[in-house]
Amino acid sequence: MLKKAIVLSGALLMASAAHAAPKTLYAFTGGADGSFPEAPMIETGGVLYGTTSSGYGDSYGALFVFDISKATLTASYPMPAGTSFARSPNASLPQFGKTLYGIEEGSFSTPNGSIYSFDPTSGILSTVYAFGQLPDGNYPQSDLVAVNGKLYGTTPNGGSETSQNCSDDGCGTIYQFDPTQNVETVLYRFQGGTDGGYPGQLIAYNGDLLGSAYNFGDPNCQCAMLFRFSPANNTLTTLYAFQGGSDGAGGGEPILQGDFLYGASYDAGNQGCEGGNGCGILYAFNLKTLKKTTLYTFPGGGGGGEPINGLIYYKGKLYGVTRTGGTPYCNRPNGCGVIYQFDIAARKAKVLYAFRGNHLLYGSALATLTLVGDTIYGTTADSHGGYNGTIFSFKP
Repeated sequence: MLKKAIVLSGALLMASAAHAAPKTLYAFTGGADGSFPEAPMIETGGVLYGTTSSGYGDSYGALFVFDISKATLTASYPMPAGTSFARSPNASLPQFGKTLYGIEEGSFSTPNGSIYSFDPTSGILSTVYAFGQLPDGNYPQSDLVAVNGKLYGTTPNGGSETSQNCSDDGCGTIYQFDPTQNVETVLYRFQGGTDGGYPGQLIAYNGDLLGSAYNFGDPNCQCAMLFRFSPANNTLTTLYAFQGGSDGAGGGEPILQGDFLYGASYDAGNQGCEGGNGCGILYAFNLKTLKKTTLYTFPGGGGGGEPINGLIYYKGKLYGVTRTGGTPYCNRPNGCGVIYQFDIAARKAKVLYAFRGNHLLYGSALATLTLVGDTIYGTTADSHGGYNGTIFSFKP
C-alpha cells in the first residue's frame, strides 16, 4: 500500500495516501479534565460526552463535555467521592430521555460497581444504584441499552453461586434497570455451561437483546458464543459458539447492521501476534440463517493485529482499531495499533493510520470509535512521556 509521511511536531507518523492523519482536537492535562479516556464517547446535539478513568482529585476520573463546532472542551465533572468512572473500553454514556446513564466497575464506596446518571442541563452527576453481593451482578463493564422504557445491561461477574467453570464471583448476569424508580432487577444468571459466562455488550433487536459471552460449555474450546435473550420470558438462546483457530475465539463487541452482526474477534486466526494466540479476525453473523462467516484475518505487523472493542459502520465499510501492529517506531515492541477500514462488499481491509505511542498527542486507541455525520471521533488512552490522552477526529 502506498504510504506518505506526515510530520507532526517533529514525530514521523504514517497514514494511507488516500487518508490524512487523524486531527488532534484536545490533549488531556490530567488536572480538572482528568486523564486516560478509555471509554467510547457519545454525541448528542453537536456535543461529545465521554469519561476519563483517572486524574481528577483523588484519581476518580471525570465526565467531560466537548463541543464539536468550537473544538473545545467546555466542561468537566468529577465522579462522586469514593467512586470512579469505568475503565472498560465499552462503557459509554447512553441517553435515556434527557439524561445520560453510565456504569462504573467498583471503587471505595461502591465496591461491586454502580449505575450513575448525568443531567447535561444542570450538570448534576449522581449514583443511582450500587450493585451488591451475590446473587446480584458485580463489576459492570458494558453500556446500558434502552428498550421499551427500561435500561438493560450485563455484569461479567456475580449471579449464581452454583455456576460452573467460573470463579467464586459467579459467571455474570443480564439485568434490567428502571430509571423512573432507580430499581435494578436481575433477569438472567449465567451458569458457565452451554449458556456461557462473562457476558459483554447487549444490542436491541426486534424486542430482544443480542450479545456475546465466553462459552465454557464447549469441551474443546473455552471460546465465546453469541446469544439472543428475550426479556419477555427471560430465556437465553445460543446462536453461535466460536471454535477457535481460524474461526476466532472471542465474540468481541458486535454491532448490528440490518440482519447481520459484525464483530471483531480479538485472538485466533493468524498465529503471529503477541502471546501466540493469533492476530484476530472480522466476522459476520446472519441472524436469519444463523450462519457465521469469517470476513478477514488480521496479519499482524504493519497490517495491525488484535482488534479490540466495537466497530462502526459507514457507507458499506467497517471501521475499528487494533491493540497492536502498525509502525515499529513505537514505545511498544509490537506496535501501538492502527485504525483500519474494511470494505464489506469487496472483502478488503486498509490501514488508515498507525498510532505512535511516544508522541505528545498520539498514544494508542482503546475505545470504540464514534461516528458523527461524515466524521469519526476517537480517543487515545495515553501518550508516553507523561501525557494523558487525546481526542482526535478523521474523515473516513
